Amino acid sequence: MAVLVSVGLATSYANARRLVRLSDGTLYCVYHRTEAARWQIYVKKSTDNGSTWTDETRISTYAGMESYHQTSPSIAVDSSNNLHVVWHGYATGFTSDYQIWYNTYDGGVWAGPVRISDYPNMASDHQRYPSIAVDGSDNLHVVWDGQATGFTANNQIWCNTYDGAWAGPVRISDYAGMEAYEQSHAGIAVDSNGYLHVVWIGKATGFTSDNQIWYNTYDGAWAGPVRISDYAGMESQSQGYPSIAIDSNDYIHVVWYGKATGFLAHSQIWYNKYSGAWAGPVRISTYLGMDSSFDQQFPSIAVDASNAVHVVWYGMATGYAGTDRVWYAKYVTSWPTPECLQTMGTDLIHPNLRWSRYPSSNRPAAGVDYVFFDLTNIYWDKKDDPFPVGGMRGLNPAFAVLIS
Repeated sequence: MAVLVSVGLATSYANARRLVRLSDGTLYCVYHRTEAARWQIYVKKSTDNGSTWTDETRISTYAGMESYHQTSPSIAVDSSNNLHVVWHGYATGFTSDYQIWYNTYDGGVWAGPVRISDYPNMASDHQRYPSIAVDGSDNLHVVWDGQATGFTANNQIWCNTYDGAWAGPVRISDYAGMEAYEQSHAGIAVDSNGYLHVVWIGKATGFTSDNQIWYNTYDGAWAGPVRISDYAGMESQSQGYPSIAIDSNDYIHVVWYGKATGFLAHSQIWYNKYSGAWAGPVRISTYLGMDSSFDQQFPSIAVDASNAVHVVWYGMATGYAGTDRVWYAKYVTSWPTPECLQTMGTDLIHPNLRWSRYPSSNRPAAGVDYVFFDLTNIYWDKKDDPFPVGGMRGLNPAFAVLIS
């Protein structure tokens, strides 16, 4: 059984995180839901390890936001338990194109939204789908896709960093020809050195027919995009919506969905790992019938304190047809057959795992917790024990909760 978080909303895509845990054990979930016929951004908290969710607060409060849609939020927490949220939406003065907005909470008050998509002419083009991460020094890093001066034909991937002030957006999708094609849905993670790791989907010279998965890293300078969706045949099949996590060894773990040679009928879930070199994609959606009969979509990835890798996604399989379910696989020494985590008799979509490398309070202990959407409501649940021993007493692993 799942725990209800809130009614009439969405969790959106898995490139960005929707759930965080503070050092005192408080959980926060961010989402959008309809208010007066317009999507608005809300947070809600749980102080009992997900059993109940309270204190719903609208944080999209810039002038005029109540009159326009706000959507696709991403949340992070720093070592002082300050919350940081980004999303895209319209507001007074920015009514024609989505902008990227940032708001922060110090435990007492929300500071109020600030526009951070301020590269020349970004105000006159859509900026979308942000993802935020915090490094070990509590600096903030936000990536998104959008257009700007010099890049007005196709969305590009941008990164903005805060270390006392916002540095300003930098374009990081600079592989040959990328400016001529759409780049979108970037996800970000930070390693123990403070280096940034970003993945997204897009096309480029040599890969102009179908979206591929791209990776770029920053260690003082951006290294340049590398294609990591390199299983046979992937270059001629669309790959979609990656999610990224990093373990305590600074190994990089990425999942996405797409088709490839031998798996052309239905999109599958793929995993790639970097530990000095990219190992190459491995298919992990191996439950009976997943490859032959049903699409698997929108995976989310997390790494726990013991470096076990956890992945959730949605789809159908033999014996689980008719409606999309939430599926789960965990890697310790090998990938097992996936397990069905949630089935409610209606479509369940966009599961999103809680994870970040920093702070340690937001890294799962020996399991994972996550939110998902049933097209009407957002729910929270956990698998095994994601909370530290000696922390707040958890729920039964089979129990899931609706957040409102």
